[in-house]
Amino acid sequence: MKKIKQAIKKTIWRPLDLLSKEYIHCSTSVALTRLIYTMLMIFLFLPLNYIRFGLFQSKHFKKLGGHFYIIVMRNSLHLLAPCLKLIPRSVNIFLIINDIQKWEEDYLRKTYADFPIFRLNGISGCTFKHGTVLNMFLKKNAYDFGIIDHDCFIFDKNVFKNLKFKKDEFVKYFYLNINKKTNIIFPRTHLMFFNVGLIKKIMKKYRISAKEYRFIPSRLQDKMFQIGIGSSNLPKTYLDYIDTLHLICIMAFYEDLHAEKIKIRNNKIFHVGATTHGRTNALSYVILENSTNHILKEKYRVFYSHAKKYLKEYKLTPEDKLLIKKIASL
Repeated sequence: MKKIKQAIKKTIWRPLDLLSKEYIHCSTSVALTRLIYTMLMIFLFLPLNYIRFGLFQSKHFKKLGGHFYIIVMRNSLHLLAPCLKLIPRSVNIFLIINDIQKWEEDYLRKTYADFPIFRLNGISGCTFKHGTVLNMFLKKNAYDFGIIDHDCFIFDKNVFKNLKFKKDEFVKYFYLNINKKTNIIFPRTHLMFFNVGLIKKIMKKYRISAKEYRFIPSRLQDKMFQIGIGSSNLPKTYLDYIDTLHLICIMAFYEDLHAEKIKIRNNKIFHVGATTHGRTNALSYVILENSTNHILKEKYRVFYSHAKKYLKEYKLTPEDKLLIKKIASL
């Protein structure tokens, strides 16, 4: 009976991994409805998005190679604006819409008409998880590319000039987590640049992807154990699953491949984080309140109205406040 229950759990949960649980704002909380919505997203919308994204890439093939994707989420345009202004115009940026409101998309397409923009089709109120979108990027690219979070502000423009890979280097990153038991550095995806050729070889060889893994594939357990990673010591010890991209990282490290930290002068970079939880994100609220964009300020004020009370938890220093004001004024 226990094995049957585990099998059912795996069958149902793994498809649900592809979607952000926090953002399945369906009309009913009934589990069956959520499952139906999830299956539609995975088996109908996702394959169609792969086809559409391939055509989109072909249309903009001259901009491929060294390009970056920024995934645009709901209630985040006031963060996207300064993020884009800090990036040199010589860098090719692709904007990927992952479930935003109609007025937000209209604003985005009008304000950033010079940027290639791709909308992930799906059910309104449902978003594709980060690993799912990253899989699509990796599978549909023949050239190296990077990703930047919409709330990541890079003040050092030289970052984009030093992205050539050394031998056996599969990814470049800035943000990281260190596994305390092994001292292995696991990159985080807030700012990252991918050696597509090497990563695709790892994905194909070990039949893995960039998604989160709630269960460790049994065929990989022995190999993971050799570098000190397993069910009793996951990459992020505060999570009970393997986070986005980290299974690829594990197997790359097993293959003696390397990840290199991106050099940023004086660490001139700032990442807000957790902005998809905007109602409680005080930093995002402060940036909005200091923004000179009155349209976005008015549109988002109600959404962020509850965030003010969480400001005291952040204990912003005077330097932080000056930086946030600088970001908001861009």
